[in-house]
Amino acid sequence: GDRTARAGVENVILLLPTRSTAGLRPLAGAAPARSWVIPGRRSGRQQISAVNLEDIGKLEEVADAAVVLFFLSSGYFASRNCRREVYAALARNRPIEAAIEADKDKGGATVEEMQAEIRRCSAAQAIGIPSADAVIARVFARDPVPWLRLHDYQVVSLKEIALRVLRHLPYYVSNPGGLDRGLALPGELPPFRFPPPGITVLVCDANVGAREVAEEIRATTIADRSNSAGTVMVDDVGAVFAAGAAPPPGAVALLVYLNESAFTDAGGVLAATLRRAMDAGVPIALVHELDEERGACVFARYFDQAPDVLQQPPYKLFDRMAVYLYPSAGHRKISLRHVMRDLGAEPVAKAHLFARLSRAITSSSGGSLGEFPGRGYRERMRHHLCACCPGASRS
Repeated sequence: GDRTARAGVENVILLLPTRSTAGLRPLAGAAPARSWVIPGRRSGRQQISAVNLEDIGKLEEVADAAVVLFFLSSGYFASRNCRREVYAALARNRPIEAAIEADKDKGGATVEEMQAEIRRCSAAQAIGIPSADAVIARVFARDPVPWLRLHDYQVVSLKEIALRVLRHLPYYVSNPGGLDRGLALPGELPPFRFPPPGITVLVCDANVGAREVAEEIRATTIADRSNSAGTVMVDDVGAVFAAGAAPPPGAVALLVYLNESAFTDAGGVLAATLRRAMDAGVPIALVHELDEERGACVFARYFDQAPDVLQQPPYKLFDRMAVYLYPSAGHRKISLRHVMRDLGAEPVAKAHLFARLSRAITSSSGGSLGEFPGRGYRERMRHHLCACCPGASRS
């Protein structure tokens, strides 16, 4: 209200109907309304309010929101009341963001399935009702944020939703670079690092795709600034097992990549390699691809494709927990950190992060990190830490 405006707080109100808050419980909370005050500039703050609409007769009030967030799941557009929200938002030309349920057991659907639902349920050329094509163009102007329910991945979803909402604030519209470093949330998975002298990730060339994932792991350690390029090495398991080959330095582990082509290689090379590695006591890390463009399939398929000998004692390959590799960039980075942890990496200590960031700040041009909400070196350090190293706390 007026008092809020005089206090220098910009409000973004998300009107979340009951159907949406059932999925976005961590965002909206169990109470009728919940707010966050987010540092945005020295002269004021931004406040995000998530308000549950309890009266179904007021659904058109979604048009009064500064930003409209739709939580999409199977059957959403089949609901007349949900379509009322969408039509009102389009009529008032409100900014629209969307999240989409990923769990099929909870109504999860693909973007293509949701768009087909719009076409089935939209009224044909009704007066005052936008066409299916118009609804699709607005609601899916950007890919919806995948809503994942496992904690480490859910934090990524929440961060992306918050970033998208914040970008509609007048301050960030005028200063889009203010969010370039991203956001940090308590409890998110930190970067991981391999202790010296590092690790050699072994891959079997008959396991198509494994080398690419191993290279993703190496790239992630470099992007997280947790290890140098030479700390994580990728090598062919056949070369390491060859007679007379010198053992690689540091730790060694075999990465097994599971997608629709796993264990279908001619001659059973992958299966034979796995048996030899487990006989030698080499640690095994399983990764299960979930990106359909990379050959994702149901996990039960591997029980049919893998030889029985690998599923029985003493090997019992699938007694190991496989890490899911999600397709979206933010969630996939978390998946790769989980793989690193399975390979023996350790979480980056907060003290290590502060020391590294201190060196980066003092060596930067003029020692400046740009404009930050707080004043002084300590505040700049905290902001830079939380922006660049998501696992760190502001406390």
